[in-house]
Amino acid sequence: MTQELAHAAKLELWRRGEIAPLLLHQGQLELLAEIEKLPSGVKEICLRISRRWGKSTLALTYAFMVCLRKPRAQVLVAAPSMKQASNITAPLVRDLVEQAPQVPNGAVPIVRQLKSSLRWEFFNGSQLILGGLDTASESFRGIRADLVVVEEGGATQGENFIYATRSVLMPVLLSTGGRMLHAYTPPPVPDHPIITVTELRASLNNALFERSIHTCPLYSKQQVEEMCEAVGGVNSLNWQREFLVQVIRDTEKTCVPEFIESKHVQSCIPLPKYASAWIAGDVGGVRDLTVFLGLVYDPSMNCVKVVSEHVIAANPTHAAMAAGIADIRRQLAPLKDDLLVVDAAGPTRSELAITYGEAVVFPQKPKNSLHAGLVMVREMLVNGELVIDPSCKLLVTTLRSAMFNAQRSDYMWNETIGHADALAALIYGLRHKQTNVVIPTKARSEEDRMQELFAKQDQAALSEEEDPWALS
Repeated sequence: MTQELAHAAKLELWRRGEIAPLLLHQGQLELLAEIEKLPSGVKEICLRISRRWGKSTLALTYAFMVCLRKPRAQVLVAAPSMKQASNITAPLVRDLVEQAPQVPNGAVPIVRQLKSSLRWEFFNGSQLILGGLDTASESFRGIRADLVVVEEGGATQGENFIYATRSVLMPVLLSTGGRMLHAYTPPPVPDHPIITVTELRASLNNALFERSIHTCPLYSKQQVEEMCEAVGGVNSLNWQREFLVQVIRDTEKTCVPEFIESKHVQSCIPLPKYASAWIAGDVGGVRDLTVFLGLVYDPSMNCVKVVSEHVIAANPTHAAMAAGIADIRRQLAPLKDDLLVVDAAGPTRSELAITYGEAVVFPQKPKNSLHAGLVMVREMLVNGELVIDPSCKLLVTTLRSAMFNAQRSDYMWNETIGHADALAALIYGLRHKQTNVVIPTKARSEEDRMQELFAKQDQAALSEEEDPWALS
């Protein structure tokens, strides 16, 4: 291909917005493909990615693609502060702009910087605007946006992050149906809302993506080892947090520190053939969630399996509760649930019984109920006596992230997991564990009977050979 043809092909790719293969390494391309596969209803995406992996380049390339593909689109890029937007993010944008091919004399450039040092315009009228989370209300309020990219949101104060993202940036996407993309390395504070709220919400939609430095194809094993040594070695918090992208949980604040997702979350389908089953629930009010869980005791593994969950938003109706219980019962079939234990007020239990035929048992609540229940859950996890099916997304998220309040007297509420309602339902279910499993005597198959008959015939023949008095 001649140089002129190569330039023309590159120019056409830019005009179409097909620039990813020109700018990204293989790891970035694979992650971008996963992002683009997400359903349109997913409005918030989290990229928890290592330092020096190229997350900013990926996020800005995605921003350029939106601008190039949609005429008159607007994309907002929010750094932690206006200073960082000017000193760190703006140079990265200019680096990408320099990759755009030149256009013939007199033609509109593919992308050019406007007089404002933090605003760029594309040939189709789209614009990319930089700003800071610290001045979000002044920079972005009232602007229509097709995409919002939040860079290193964990580097801002928690309250400011929540205000900027929820009150300012999310509303600018409402009229376009656009998305918010968070690109960040885990913050030093594990209970920052980007972890405890934003990331949890994304994980429920399968929109949380993690990439450690080991997944970056740009570096050799030796180079990675040199990075590790430079930040303090394999056991240093800097290495674990910033390059292995681990959220270092505070075991004093985390309710279930023993929970390890890779170990305790396993498929429970198909259900055991011989097992006991029951349903446990926690009914919320004006603020909390209502959660029903389907539990199974598998005697062959001596463990409880949480096989299904049904979640209802705040202020549930009795009809919604009955429907949720019926949904769990369908998922437990063909096993028959022998118990329905739900933390619900007396009038609710009466209504479920009278109108819907659901006999509800009120759960046991011993003294120091919260901590006693958590000790039970933690011990079962350590002993391998509790397994959760991956379909139970709220329960998995809650076990991973539920935290105590400052006094350690109750769960800390947040908008994603509520008041740890799924964990409460689990505790009620485990307190009423049903272990009475009737395993019928195995019926002998025809093959078993024939083998037994042949064995008897062989034994009889052998006895005749050995018996000197046997008749000929």
